[in-house]
Amino acid sequence: MQVDKNWDTCPINPSAWKYHFNTNPFKSEDNDSRLLIFYANFDAAFKYCQMAYYQFKSSEAYAVVHYGKGTQNYKDYMKYIQANRDDTIDMGLKCFGVGLHALQDKFAHGDWLPYIIDGCLWHPPEYDDIHYDWKNDTYMYRNSFSNRLKNSGQRYFTTYILSHVALVLFLPYVKGEK
Repeated sequence: MQVDKNWDTCPINPSAWKYHFNTNPFKSEDNDSRLLIFYANFDAAFKYCQMAYYQFKSSEAYAVVHYGKGTQNYKDYMKYIQANRDDTIDMGLKCFGVGLHALQDKFAHGDWLPYIIDGCLWHPPEYDDIHYDWKNDTYMYRNSFSNRLKNSGQRYFTTYILSHVALVLFLPYVKGEK
């Protein structure tokens, strides 16, 4: 994922740790660095999308008044505004992705802290397997939705649900419905 490339932990990059691992392990659950990143980026994503929508609407009104709807100048101006709107929405989507990745890593890596091998942060490869239950050091059932609910850890299920909730909340902003 792009987040893993931007905030890679090899070679050691302490500023990147907070995206993947809780760098505030001795503080309350609310201070988990990944949750703080999620909240900040989720908020920025909403704001970018709202800004894109309102800028587009106000620019459209300006174009109608100054150029007349349907004229070539109106069409050229709106094409320019649409490109700016798309760029702003893209920034919102990037923020959303960074925040969502941090939220997912809360469940992917749990309370586990990495260690350093050959100048890189390291963790066992199973920690990136969605079916691995890091809390109980076992593999979860892979066959049905109901089986996942019966197992402790439940990181796959939790990540799945939280990701979908976040997407459902965010999608209307991307569409300009909020």
